[in-house]
Amino acid sequence: MKRTIAIVVALLLLLVGYFGWSSYKSRQAETARSLEASREAAAKGSDAERLAAEQKAAALAAETARLAAEQARLAAEKVASEEKRLKEAEATAAAQRLAAEEATRKAAAEHAATLAAQKAAAEAEAARLAEQRAREHAEATRARLLAMEKLQAEEAAQKAAAERETARLAAIKLQQEREVALAEAIAALKAQLEPRIIYSPEYKRRPHYDKTLELSNDRTLARIAALNVELEALRTAGPVKTP
Repeated sequence: MKRTIAIVVALLLLLVGYFGWSSYKSRQAETARSLEASREAAAKGSDAERLAAEQKAAALAAETARLAAEQARLAAEKVASEEKRLKEAEATAAAQRLAAEEATRKAAAEHAATLAAQKAAAEAEAARLAEQRAREHAEATRARLLAMEKLQAEEAAQKAAAERETARLAAIKLQQEREVALAEAIAALKAQLEPRIIYSPEYKRRPHYDKTLELSNDRTLARIAALNVELEALRTAGPVKTP
């Protein structure tokens, strides 16, 4: 911009100098012609006429010099005014450029801040979702493990209950079989009891027979009594119960 102003000012100075020089040369030629005419008139006329012609030529030369100076002053003022205008335009353009650059910088900063905020928000949301997924996965795993443990405990309890029931039924079966066996043994022993035959007093072996029969029946009755005690104990105890 400064280079452009310098070029414009140089061109204006050249134009002003050219026109001033042209005007000056034109008036100088006119003045020379006037002086030449005055000289010719003075040579031909009287001294008074010659003096008047010289004065007129001097006045014309002074006016020519004044006009040239005025034109130079006006040209200088015009150059100064144009230079001032160009400088003001340059300052305005520079201010506008700085304002535009500042607006661009501010917009870029705001955009960068917006992008950073959006990125931070996205990262925070991603972290929150990842934490939530990890928590949900941990809760699901814990719930699955608890369910498996509960199922295993229920299966173990059912198995233990089934085993206890099997053992109870087996014990009941053994108890029933023992009761039947005891009843059959008692019945068999009762069948072994021998009835007593009453012999006449003259029978010589009567005392020995009676004693032998009594001892045999007593032994059988003792065994029957023992079996009845055991049988009664089984019946009193009742069915076998699972713990």
